Amino acid sequence: MNKISKLSALLLMMFLAGCTEHQTREYSERVQAPSVEDAGGEELAIVSGVITEKMQKGKDGSVWQFIANDGKEYAVVISIPNLGPKHSENIDVIKPGAKVRIIGDSFMMGDERRLIATEIVVIH
Repeated sequence: MNKISKLSALLLMMFLAGCTEHQTREYSERVQAPSVEDAGGEELAIVSGVITEKMQKGKDGSVWQFIANDGKEYAVVISIPNLGPKHSENIDVIKPGAKVRIIGDSFMMGDERRLIATEIVVIH
């Protein structure tokens, strides 16, 4: 009986360790930014401004023209996978004229300044 309890405990610990390792690997893959060479100098940006127009709609998101309060123009990529379940609730407020603060990864794509939104906060 003692061998069965030890074996059960060992199997349970191996199962839990495997689940933790999978979650940790999945999380690190999701939050790990591409290298600077791949992203063209990607950096975290917190920008407030106004959505001006919709540029294109894709399968899992859309690209919007955004003018920051400092006058810089961005092409903001807004998608549910990038926002996650908590921040995708605000996706319906994204329309021309909406005043928002966007947090995400900013980088240059050719001559265009891109911002991949990971959080959207409505400014009233």
